[in-house]
Amino acid sequence: MPSDPLPRGRLVAFLELAAVLLLVPLLGILAVELTGVELRDGITGVELLQVKAVEIPLVLLLMARVLRWQGRSFAALGWSFPRPTRLPDLRRGLLWVVPLVLLAAGVSAALQASGFAATEPFRVEGTVEVLAFLLVGILAGGVVEELLYRGFVFQQLESILPARGASRLMQATVLTAMLFALPHGYEGSAAVGAILVIAIALQLLYLRSGRRLLAPMVCHAAFNALQIALLASGVA
Repeated sequence: MPSDPLPRGRLVAFLELAAVLLLVPLLGILAVELTGVELRDGITGVELLQVKAVEIPLVLLLMARVLRWQGRSFAALGWSFPRPTRLPDLRRGLLWVVPLVLLAAGVSAALQASGFAATEPFRVEGTVEVLAFLLVGILAGGVVEELLYRGFVFQQLESILPARGASRLMQATVLTAMLFALPHGYEGSAAVGAILVIAIALQLLYLRSGRRLLAPMVCHAAFNALQIALLASGVA
């Protein structure tokens, strides 16, 4: 017996999500071609920053266009900073950083001990390279990825999934985390597993913060900055 067709609203949400998830990596490829940077293991911070300087505006323009099509703005995703919530959100985001770094390290170590691969695709040498990686980690990770995944992708999945209540929230959280983690496959399967866990935590932080993005943005940016500092020091 054939299943019922997807309701129009959910179908439109699915097509919007599919289009964005298809176009974002294509914009990344376009940025690589326009900058002439060769993607390889050991890519430098300056090279990555060149690519992201082109890619980030394109991704934001794409998201703005889709949101306008929906009759919404970035504020609907949680890009909202009411004065009474700024300090609590900032504090909450910072308080989650160290536990998440330790959690990521533990998950990655456990997966590597079980035979999962881990690679280091970046070369962090010198002050300029460290600063370049920090800019990428803060802007591409802390801002753009949070808008895209914690905000847009998560909300689209909420519109698509048939489940209700807490079940739908959990399903959307896990699926969003998977869609976020899988593109990090170039870092190895152990890293993908660790990033999956961190992505779930960031989504829960988003929900815990009243669906405002400041806390997960701060947490993600600080997480990346700490990871880069550890990598530059030779600890990670």
